[in-house]
Amino acid sequence: MLSDRKSDLNMVSEELSRIFHQLGDPIWSEGKKAELNRLMDNPDHDTFYFLLDLRYRKILRHSNVMSILGYSTFSHELWMESIHEDYLKFYLEFGYIAYKLSRKYADEIRRYEAYYSIQIPVKKANGESIWVMQHSKPLLFDSNGQMVVHFNTYRVLDPFNGEPRKLKPFVKFGRNPKFDIEEEIIKRSRYQIIKYLMRDMPLHLRKVVCAYWALYQQNNRKQKTSNQDVAKFLELTQNSVRHYNKEIKRIANASFMVSKFTEASQFAVFLYELFGELDDNLQELLCSVQATY
Repeated sequence: MLSDRKSDLNMVSEELSRIFHQLGDPIWSEGKKAELNRLMDNPDHDTFYFLLDLRYRKILRHSNVMSILGYSTFSHELWMESIHEDYLKFYLEFGYIAYKLSRKYADEIRRYEAYYSIQIPVKKANGESIWVMQHSKPLLFDSNGQMVVHFNTYRVLDPFNGEPRKLKPFVKFGRNPKFDIEEEIIKRSRYQIIKYLMRDMPLHLRKVVCAYWALYQQNNRKQKTSNQDVAKFLELTQNSVRHYNKEIKRIANASFMVSKFTEASQFAVFLYELFGELDDNLQELLCSVQATY
């Protein structure tokens, strides 16, 4: 388990190094310095903070970590080690995709003050684990407008008792929209990550994934969804479903850095655990002819 964890972390670290190696130096302003000092010097009692340089995955500054987590020293390596092992793969996958999107939508993220949020369980120095809500806000950019440094806040939610919980990744915007383009970006932002995950999957395969996802919900996550269930749900033959499953597994395993799926149903469960229920808007996005990637 420890070797797998280390391997997963190294794999993602190497890929992020490839993505961010061309970033320039961050551009500071007096306003950014004042904002950072205000947050760091006056932390909320239930929140800790750190400032992360993407070029080196180095924590430049942190606040309230000792009070909440109990660590006398703190680094990015220690932070990654503190994430609960049952949720590390989700966190790594989400982080990798979020960083890829930060490159693709750099202009929107900078202009509209977009940030990502996700909730995760982390281990304290005394061995206890707690749920925290992470907000990652871009803070400093280079001369090309690419994010170099982001500011993370972690608000304590409640103790971790082993009960599973959806991580609820989301894209939010820091100010009220004033123009139609901002409205459109906000409307679509919730699904950007899932769109990225499914970008290489044809429509007929996305429909099969959606069927597994929907049936998993209907069964209250208590039983495995079979090929027969999906075939009946979509009015397909079981042979067709088995053939589609092979393609889904191939694409899903090629698309994810860390997670490995032996069945298509596992991929649907992964999406459920990460994003929650398959609502009408999400199903339309993934499973309609008009969906574009």
